[in-house]
Order: sequence, then C-alpha cells, then structure tokens
Amino acid sequence: NQYAAVLSRNRTLDNRYLTNAFDSIQRNSNVPKNEYYMRNQEHCPTI
Repeated sequence: NQYAAVLSRNRTLDNRYLTNAFDSIQRNSNVPKNEYYMRNQEHCPTI
C-alpha cells in the first residue's frame, strides 16, 4: 500500500508536469495540444 501511494503521488506530479509542458508549448508555438500529443505519443504516458 505504501508503494501504491508513492506511485499515485508520482503520477500526480507527472500529470502536473505534462500539463505545464503542454501549456508552455501552446503559448510558444502554433502546435495544437492534441497534435503534439499524437506526434510524441510514445514518449507521453496516457493521462
């Protein structure tokens, strides 16, 4: 159970990092969020 708690906390941090990354990408380029995700899907965990 402790291990699961660590995993879920890491997943929350990953999601927050991905959201921030996507926001900065949208601000700094014309690439839509979903198009960027599809182009880099092998590097992105599913949220």
